[in-house]
Amino acid sequence: MPVAAERASKQGPSQDGQNKSNDHAVGTTQAPLTGSWVAYLKGLVGGDKKAPNVGDDSAKKTPLSKDPKASTRHGNEVVEPKYTDVGKQVYKDGAALGDVNQGYLANCYLVAAMGAIAMQRPDLVESMIKDNGDGTATVMLYTHDQALAPPGEGKATPVRVSLKMPSTDGKNPVYAKSPTRELWPSLIEKAYVVLYKGGDYQGANTGGSTTEAMSAMLGTPSTDFALASKSDDDLLTTLTGLLKSGKPIAAASLDKEDLKKDAALRDLADERQVYPWHAYVVKRVDAKAGVVELHNPWGSSHPSPLSVADFRKLYQWVYVGHPKAPKGTP
Repeated sequence: MPVAAERASKQGPSQDGQNKSNDHAVGTTQAPLTGSWVAYLKGLVGGDKKAPNVGDDSAKKTPLSKDPKASTRHGNEVVEPKYTDVGKQVYKDGAALGDVNQGYLANCYLVAAMGAIAMQRPDLVESMIKDNGDGTATVMLYTHDQALAPPGEGKATPVRVSLKMPSTDGKNPVYAKSPTRELWPSLIEKAYVVLYKGGDYQGANTGGSTTEAMSAMLGTPSTDFALASKSDDDLLTTLTGLLKSGKPIAAASLDKEDLKKDAALRDLADERQVYPWHAYVVKRVDAKAGVVELHNPWGSSHPSPLSVADFRKLYQWVYVGHPKAPKGTP
């Protein structure tokens, strides 16, 4: 069953079509443990500073955080995973979009942000986590608040957590996970829960802000804009330019209530395999063909490539991370 969540008020786009630090949010969960898809309800839809290198004892000076409360509620169902040794490998061959899958938690906003950053700036993801070699890892996140604005930056905040993850089968993480059995997605999610969600996975199970998640990882302000604020051509040009410049991008699909009111729109969403109130990674844009390709953070059920017209019909917000340029870049 889905977890209902409160939606914050929306902020209108500024003159340049982008908002600083969003107020709107998304949140859907991955498939239930039974394997059938959940129903969908609306939900609350950083930087080049490197974490200490592997073998550097400085990260061990960070106090070890208590494992977050692992149980979560999904309607009438309560999931009670146990902390389990699910592996030791933080990275296998670097970070990539295909490494991260959303688990049984309504935090598409966070997992889509992770995937978008890993696709565009894997170097930043790879610099975020230091394996301490003692069954713990230190994750570098950034504190921020709604007032964060250029040239403001979040405060670098190391979060040290154990490598053990909540699991229901004694082998695999039940929340964020990797099909390649790398721990980095689970570690970032766990550290995020510690720092931002009161040390309780249920706090991340009620949706959240994609731009705030990006800022927490990048340490810099993220922006958003409404698709309705741009023409088809302007949207294609904007997305193409952002991807080319290395910006991580995510997009939020329509409200479930919008689909209820419009049978044709609902049929289009079903045909294109677009789920409401869900955050997706903007993976590729073909401006010449007028096509947008999106990636579902579940790691499956990806939408078919969308014409820009259908993209504008089925999605409402675009979120953009603004990482610092790599060192040595003019």
